[in-house]
Amino acid sequence: MKFTKAQLCDPKQYGKNVDYAIGLASLRRQNFILNVSKVNPFLAVLCVKEFRGKSRRIKEELRASIKEQSLSQIQHLTERDSVKNAVFALYELKEYDEISRVFSLVKNLEQITYYQPIIQGIFSNSKDSNLFFLFLNILFDNLPTNKRFNKSPAYRLWLSALENLPDSILTSEAHYFDLEKFYQFFASQNNYSPSLHLFPEKFKAKFDKFKQILSESKKSSRLKEIYLNLIKRNPSQLADYLKDIKTENIPLDTRAYNRLIHYTGDFKTAISLFQEMKQQKLPIDEITYSTLINKANYEQAIKLFEEMKELKLPTNEITYNTLINKANYEQAIKLFEEMKKAGLTPNVFTFNILLKKATQHKQPLPVFLSLLDDMINLKIKPQVGGINKKGKPIKPYTVFAVEKKLKKSQ
Repeated sequence: MKFTKAQLCDPKQYGKNVDYAIGLASLRRQNFILNVSKVNPFLAVLCVKEFRGKSRRIKEELRASIKEQSLSQIQHLTERDSVKNAVFALYELKEYDEISRVFSLVKNLEQITYYQPIIQGIFSNSKDSNLFFLFLNILFDNLPTNKRFNKSPAYRLWLSALENLPDSILTSEAHYFDLEKFYQFFASQNNYSPSLHLFPEKFKAKFDKFKQILSESKKSSRLKEIYLNLIKRNPSQLADYLKDIKTENIPLDTRAYNRLIHYTGDFKTAISLFQEMKQQKLPIDEITYSTLINKANYEQAIKLFEEMKELKLPTNEITYNTLINKANYEQAIKLFEEMKKAGLTPNVFTFNILLKKATQHKQPLPVFLSLLDDMINLKIKPQVGGINKKGKPIKPYTVFAVEKKLKKSQ
């Protein structure tokens, strides 16, 4: 019986393949496993593991051959699935030193793209925490010491591995000192690490320890960044996190409040934060107002917009587009004219919104054609559709408006 490469590499067919190998006579079984190891060494290991009471010498010879094939595939960086199966094979063979050596040699971005899904696969298919931290410590020990460490392949691969550690392992006591070492590493950096927020989210049992480390290092700004990223990922818990921020006396500046307003799910909470900024006499900038406008209804947005103009804060095309999108047709055209008088150039998004709103007019076609003339005069190239979430083509608003007008006239 012959198997295709696809059949040998399909995890759903592993059981069938192993059963076939077990049913073969001794010599044919060995030859089958050796041939399989050239395509999928992981499957070859599974076949060997199922042989109960067979010759130890034959098993050892087969395991040695599979190991050789695995290392060859890793060395030549063949297809990603081939490399992944080769690492899985070494893992099943308990060749941890070989795995360590493989990961310690990762030096470039191309190799990272191979090994990230491999690490994810190993972590999702195993409960061996010692192996996980073996990987992490190997990669961690290979991090460069210069200021650009976070651009290095080893750092990126280490973070990828760290992100995929199961919560149950991160919160266990077995690797407490390893985790604290990683905390100390993040706390010592001059700049905020984009993955620093992973720690309190996943290391819930260790968060208090990390806060203590940061507090002793007098780095409250790090705690602020952690909380902001936690809120970004869990906006529904914003109120609880804000309470913690205030309890721990973590100072919030304009930038921090702007991010909090952005993460809120409703205008009521956003405006409450806005009032806090005023009470604390923090500088309020155009980003604050633009973020609030984005969360407001039209009446609320226009009121905020007028405040912006009174404070002589700069407005831009994005602010006007947001307002136009919230307005009805008459309000939108008024804002459109005001936008041009302010010296701002409408863009394709402005016209997309206006063309859609033109269908609200009693006579949409003349309005539609007038807007197209404006686009031509401004040399703005129409946006011709796209693909929606369901994978279906989106008609440009130009087509939409014309079709709607034609249907009404029929």
